[in-house]
Amino acid sequence: MIYVNSKKEKILFIVTSVYMLNFFLIPHLRTLSNFFDITLLLKNDAPEILNKITLPIKIIEIPIERKISIIKDITALFWIFKICKKNKFKSVHTLTPKAGLLGMIGAFLARIPIRIHTFQGEVWSNKTGIIKFLLKNLDRLIVFCSTEILIVSSTERLFLINEKILFNRQSLVLGSGSIGGVDVKKFKINNKIKKELRKKNNFTSQDLVFLYLGRICKDKGLIDLANAYLTLLKKYEKIKLIFIGPAEDNTLENLKKIFLDKFEDKVFFKSFTNEPEKDLLLADVFVLPSYREGFGVSVIEAASLGIPSIGSNIHGIQDAIIDNETGFLYKVKDQYDLSVKMEYFIKYPLLRKEMGLNAKKRVEKEFTQEIILSKFINYYKSLIIN
Repeated sequence: MIYVNSKKEKILFIVTSVYMLNFFLIPHLRTLSNFFDITLLLKNDAPEILNKITLPIKIIEIPIERKISIIKDITALFWIFKICKKNKFKSVHTLTPKAGLLGMIGAFLARIPIRIHTFQGEVWSNKTGIIKFLLKNLDRLIVFCSTEILIVSSTERLFLINEKILFNRQSLVLGSGSIGGVDVKKFKINNKIKKELRKKNNFTSQDLVFLYLGRICKDKGLIDLANAYLTLLKKYEKIKLIFIGPAEDNTLENLKKIFLDKFEDKVFFKSFTNEPEKDLLLADVFVLPSYREGFGVSVIEAASLGIPSIGSNIHGIQDAIIDNETGFLYKVKDQYDLSVKMEYFIKYPLLRKEMGLNAKKRVEKEFTQEIILSKFINYYKSLIIN
């Protein structure tokens, strides 16, 4: 980590995880540092990753948790307020729900003039009862304490407006959505590497590989994917399924119970990847069966590699997949509908190829990192410099 003092306007970013920094924010912070003095607050939940990141910014570790933890939350709020008051930032920008709640309250109390929060999926969207009521009102508190709201997809924005979390003029989606788009120089088709990776994993040219990449947790709908796959496996022997991502609850254990180690040459698990552009090359079809999603960045990363996707028909994913053009949307939590859409890609390889090419063209037109990052930088300049 490198930090260079300057007389530029000060901006503070707050996130709850190193993973958020590593996968989404590095190009933003690196580019913004050319114009502003950047500080980042985060919980160092992956020191082996953070130690390898070199950025011209100041990084401060604080005990901020993703889940509710009253004592730690109060402690984190105190530190956020103290840091904001001491440094007199021009702007504070929060991402992820807990960072948004504590960061916006702290910045509000410290009278930071520009307070930005990015919504990227709502924890409460598939909850019920008092928990949903409480979490929705916490999001309303975030909006109240903010001066600016960014949202990662148009359908999520409409959802938040319909749920009366915010009003129509309170928010903005940059371009066609996502946090930072796709680095198409990194996520590019490489048939040579693809063949090598498939050979290394003992996949033949006849195998059709379905792949999920993301957090391994209940809200991602992975049990539905497992059951849909098992249904298809009764008819098709040459299909594989890969799960890639860190486990956050008992979903990984439940998945392994479903397969009972009977399909060790069919189903594969990988806990973490720092090279998603290579792991995605293993896939013929990307699957995102989430119950809630802000956008679905892995969908457009796969698309950049010419890989079509199947996703649940919910806000956020509806922006990442154009149904029947770049992939398929299916009824959320409907395992049968999911298996039907998966079978289409098994039975019709030309359709799979056509949709993959459509997806790649769409990324190049709307979702390149260059396009989204340019809009992000211009947004910041308009707020702070002008």
